[in-house]
Amino acid sequence: MGSIIPSFLIAGFGEELGWRGFALPRLQRHFSPILASLILAIVHLLWHLPTYWMGQGIHNVPFIYVIAFIFPWTFIFNWLYNKSGGSMLFAVGFHAISNASLSIVSFFPRDSEVPITPELLTNWSFPIELGGQYLMVCFVYFLVAIMVVLKGKFNQVNIDIP
Repeated sequence: MGSIIPSFLIAGFGEELGWRGFALPRLQRHFSPILASLILAIVHLLWHLPTYWMGQGIHNVPFIYVIAFIFPWTFIFNWLYNKSGGSMLFAVGFHAISNASLSIVSFFPRDSEVPITPELLTNWSFPIELGGQYLMVCFVYFLVAIMVVLKGKFNQVNIDIP
């Protein structure tokens, strides 16, 4: 419970108002849902990039692993947002629950094993025993994102601008 409240307030409201509440409807007015998702994933990565220099990175795994996480996650999120009719409550809640679950269940290496430092930006690998669970989550998200794009009527979008 201690991680869900900050997730709602910071990641949920803070990020989702920007990602799905502002950017996605505008992107989908001009681009396909796939291209809008790719653009939003890149912006999301750039948004979190400076946190590595502050020692708070998005995750304490090499940045290349974060790329493997953010792209499918963005596709899934955008699909859920569109399928909910553009519900910000749904987007905020799903983001908060996703972040809280990553905090509660140990998918990441311990900070004592892999501290968040700028070196993670240039590392391309590290021992699989430190990132195996994280890579498995990335793989599951990737499979779900593929299913969403191929079978989930991904082309149905919400372009209502609040």
